[in-house]
Amino acid sequence: MERPMTGIEEEQEAILRDRSGSDSSFDSDTEYKSDLKKLSGALDSIGYGFFHVILLFVSGWALASDSVEILCISFISPAAEHDLGLTKKTEGWLDASIFIGMMIGGYFWGSWADAVGRRACLLNSLLLNGGSGFISSFMPSYGWFLTFRILSGIGVGGSMPVIFSYFTEFFSKRKRGPFIILLSMFWTIGQVYTALLAWAVIPQHCIKFHLFGMEFHNWRVFAMLCTIPSLSSVLFLLMMPESPSFLLHAGKQRRLTKALTTISRVNSIFRGKGRLTKGYIEIEISKHEAKQPSSMKNASLCGIVTSMLNTIWANVKQVSQPSCHYDLMCLYCIC
Repeated sequence: MERPMTGIEEEQEAILRDRSGSDSSFDSDTEYKSDLKKLSGALDSIGYGFFHVILLFVSGWALASDSVEILCISFISPAAEHDLGLTKKTEGWLDASIFIGMMIGGYFWGSWADAVGRRACLLNSLLLNGGSGFISSFMPSYGWFLTFRILSGIGVGGSMPVIFSYFTEFFSKRKRGPFIILLSMFWTIGQVYTALLAWAVIPQHCIKFHLFGMEFHNWRVFAMLCTIPSLSSVLFLLMMPESPSFLLHAGKQRRLTKALTTISRVNSIFRGKGRLTKGYIEIEISKHEAKQPSSMKNASLCGIVTSMLNTIWANVKQVSQPSCHYDLMCLYCIC
C-alpha cells in the first residue's frame, strides 16, 4: 500500500509537471521557428515571378475595393439627400456608418483569420462588403440603407487588415518591404476609380428607371457599380492558394506542399524550368503542436465562434490593463 503524499511532496510534483510542460512548449516553439526558416528558404528558392505579379494585382484590387467603399459614401450622401430625406444629422451618421462597421469588424475578422485562414476570411469579408453594398442600393428608406452600409463596413474591417497579412506571407521577410509599397499604391487606384465613376454617373440626371417597383436614380446606379471591385475580388481569390505561413501555422502539410508547388509552377511559365527542387517543396513540418488554440481543432462552427469571442474578450481585457494605458494614449496621438 502506497504512502499518501505530504503537502510538500505534492507541491514538488506540481513544480516538476510545470517544468515539464514549459520544456515541451519551448521545444515546440523551437521546432516551429525552425519550420519558419525552412519555409522562408523555400520561398527564396522559388524566387519571385509571374505568380507574385498575379498576387499583387489580386490583392491590390481587393485593397482598392476597400478604398472604393470608404470613399463612395461621400458622393452618395449629397446625391441621395432628396430620395432618402436626409438631414445634416442623418447625413453625418451615414458618412460615419462605414467606420462604425469597420470598428466592429476589426475585432471579429482578426480572430476568424487565425482560426480558418487568411484566404477564407478575405472571401467572406469581401463578399459581405460587396453584397451589403449592392443590396443597399435597393433600400427605399434611410434606416435600411444605413443598416446595410454598416454591414458593408464590417466587411471592410475584415478585408483591409487581413489583405496585408495574406499578401506578405507569400514573401520571405527580407523581400516584404518593397512589395508592401507596391500593394499600398492600389489604395490610391481605388480612390481614383471612385472619383472617375462618380464624375461619369452622378451628374447624369437622365439615368432614371424602374426596377422591382422602385425608381432608380443615378446615385443608386453609382452605389451598385462601386461593388464591382469587391465582388470581382472574390472571384479572383477563389483561384488563389491559401497563405503558406498560415498552412505552416496550422500544421497542414499536404496543403502547404500543394501551395508551394503551385507558386513554383506558375513562376516557371515565363522563365522555363522552375528553380525549386522537390526537396524544398516538400517541407516536412516538425511534429510540433500546431499553433492554433486547442478549441479550434476539429471544432464545430459554434465552437469556433465561441472560441473567437473568448479570444476577443481576452484581448480587450489585456489592452484595458493600467500598464497599457500609456502606450494606448501614445498610439491614439500618433494615429
